[in-house]
Amino acid sequence: MHPAGIASAAFVLTGWMFVIGLWQSEGWQAARQQPDGIKGLGYILYLAALGTVGGSILYFWLLQRTSAIFATSVTYLLPVAAILLGAFDGETIGAVDLGGTAIILTGLYIARK
Repeated sequence: MHPAGIASAAFVLTGWMFVIGLWQSEGWQAARQQPDGIKGLGYILYLAALGTVGGSILYFWLLQRTSAIFATSVTYLLPVAAILLGAFDGETIGAVDLGGTAIILTGLYIARK
């Protein structure tokens, strides 16, 4: 099966739960009452579409073309990418962030040996 089909099926089967939860918790009304509430929901949709679905498609694509160890190891790079994006956005990167990044990269290096 195509990686996009696998990821799409998973999110079509579970995405409706988000919509029902948002409706039951009156999240729609709260979003409309806030000045940037609808904009915030748009960001959530953006992150779901690009981050989650896009990441899943990439994962299943890697899984079909490489080993399971490599495909799984790639997911450990997400925190490293988030730290880099935060740095580009002006966030302060501390010693704990750098230490965690070093631990992740060391673990990936050991797993690839």
